[in-house]
Amino acid sequence: MPQHIDTRYETAIARRDRWAAAAAKHREAQAKREAAGKVALAKLSQEAADKAEAHAKAHGQEADRLAPMVQRAQTVRRQNELAAEARLARAMDLAAATPHPVSLSAKEQRRLAKEQEKRDRLAQQGQAQRKRDEKAAGVDHDPRTAAGQREIQIRGPAVDKRASLADYANLIHRQTDRTPPRLLALERFDQLWHRAHAGQFPNPRFERGVDTSRKIGGVSDDRAESLRLIGDVKARIGEEFFAILFHRVINGHSFSWMASQGMGESERLGVLFLAAIDATARHFGLRERSRAVEAMEQQVSAA
Repeated sequence: MPQHIDTRYETAIARRDRWAAAAAKHREAQAKREAAGKVALAKLSQEAADKAEAHAKAHGQEADRLAPMVQRAQTVRRQNELAAEARLARAMDLAAATPHPVSLSAKEQRRLAKEQEKRDRLAQQGQAQRKRDEKAAGVDHDPRTAAGQREIQIRGPAVDKRASLADYANLIHRQTDRTPPRLLALERFDQLWHRAHAGQFPNPRFERGVDTSRKIGGVSDDRAESLRLIGDVKARIGEEFFAILFHRVINGHSFSWMASQGMGESERLGVLFLAAIDATARHFGLRERSRAVEAMEQQVSAA
């Protein structure tokens, strides 16, 4: 694949400077050997210096030949950037001058209304079934309480239903999305978070015993290392994904409660939750790298 003109120019400059430095080094060695009376070695240094200077001259000529081309390419790129900025500015001005968005046709409006009505009907049916299951399990759901804000799973036959807090698998609603790497990523995130924050919350799951032999209190090595690791997770996946995992995994909050707190729609939160799990799994080395990242790196390396 042919190299970009800028890359060829920079390569020529780098090679010219490298050979020039080598020539200067050989000239210095030649002078020292001549002063010491080492004629044969001085001659070898002279030949090496002459060869290095020839290479430096050749690459310098190549750089001089490419310099006008690079200048023209930079000028064209700048002109293209200015033209693109001008087109974008005109498009934004046109959008701002538009008094209202383009209206949909009557047929399209009816279709969208029917789809929304169907979604609302399915949501109402799901809520009604959920309430019947909660009643059969003896659950008094009150979203104002901490228990009412959490994801509850109800199991068992119709005559003997039982409710419990959702485990890792049931935090993911669709069974097809409950892959082993995702479940393992949830477990590792949960354990790492509790080790990092042991002693800071009312019910730490992995609280370490109190070491009474120490006279000076401090942070345990395990917790210090866990704080560093959980910080790496947050830096890798981003604060929004990290917050979604916190609400969903650590606190066990339901998507409906998260939506009621202004965090977004339930459907969108479900998608973001899966994306956060996948990012965490990749951080822990449980999943392959994203295809988008691999494609980007291949294109950049081939440029």
